[in-house]
Amino acid sequence: MLVSIGEAKQIWAVGAVFGQARTLQRLHAELEPRLAGADRLVYLGNYMGFGAAVVETLDELLAFRRHLIERRDWQPEQFVALRGAQEEMGSSCCRSSGRCSRPRPSPG
Repeated sequence: MLVSIGEAKQIWAVGAVFGQARTLQRLHAELEPRLAGADRLVYLGNYMGFGAAVVETLDELLAFRRHLIERRDWQPEQFVALRGAQEEMGSSCCRSSGRCSRPRPSPG
């Protein structure tokens, strides 16, 4: 599926995050003052993965989106989050098993 992100003064792209919530927080702190009202912010997927803080990473992503939308110069369509291979694998597992749940550590 092709998605149009419309006209933009500048397009900012964020690569794979892989569950690194603190790294994403630092990136957001650096990006926020640089984002102008005519810009677009595109996340290229792979939010889940190898890091230990997947839930916190998704929370950070959504919190930053909410923060940007609260700005008077920012609209929801300026924030684009694509699905990467990690999300696709998770989605496939959910579809094939018929249930989606957070993995639990195995005992002992």
